Amino acid sequence: MTTHRLLQGLIVLLTALILTPLMLTGCGNGFSVTTEYTKNYQGGSGEYCGLPWDYAGIPTTEASTPYAGEDATIKETLQTGAFTIEDRALGGATAKLFLVFSGGVSGVFKSAVDGEKEIAAYLLSNALKLGLVPLTVRRTVQGSAGGVQYFVENTQAGKAANISANNFRKMMIFDFILRNRDRDTSNFLFVPATSQVVAIDNAASFYLGCGILSDIKKSLEIEKTLAATLKALDKSALYTQLDDIPESYKSAIWYQISQLK
Repeated sequence: MTTHRLLQGLIVLLTALILTPLMLTGCGNGFSVTTEYTKNYQGGSGEYCGLPWDYAGIPTTEASTPYAGEDATIKETLQTGAFTIEDRALGGATAKLFLVFSGGVSGVFKSAVDGEKEIAAYLLSNALKLGLVPLTVRRTVQGSAGGVQYFVENTQAGKAANISANNFRKMMIFDFILRNRDRDTSNFLFVPATSQVVAIDNAASFYLGCGILSDIKKSLEIEKTLAATLKALDKSALYTQLDDIPESYKSAIWYQISQLK
């Protein structure tokens, strides 16, 4: 009996040791405010989410990608258009389906929580007029509710050398607000024709965020337009723009933004 109780006690202790850090860093669908994550810098000193960068060496004169808004025709196609499923290797850690619609439109479907996070990332990018995340809509595919993200054609794999300084900073600030812990070179694309950066695979959002607060604020000193947008942002208006994503996601986003105001 004594041995059995000792084993039970050991199991409880190990469970607490494993789960407590996850709760403190806001992992999973919920969100728990903590200041500790701002001290964590994924990839070690001198890196941002696996991308090597040197703040002092980033030029400040390159043009940012303009915000183009959303295409109503493509949006309707992704929401209601007939499609076929194409067998295509898409990479990444999350399950995806590649959908082919008429008119040369394609999309990537993710179900459940992964799809919801992609929708949240798109709505945030849209609200901040960053133009980083492709149009993403809600849709049920094969009986599973999730999100379909417009597939941007004619892209190259992301490389730090291809991204302009301004767009890199904007993506870094965006990931800080989104608490995205996974923005390596496989999770953004580059459009050579327009120098546009496409932030994909946002399903690792609302976890332990990337970036140190002081570095993000330094970037905002340069990105004055984005800084002004964040400063003027109204909580209720933002929540309306974020539509019906989970309240925990909205709270996480607003908490991050409030640190930058």
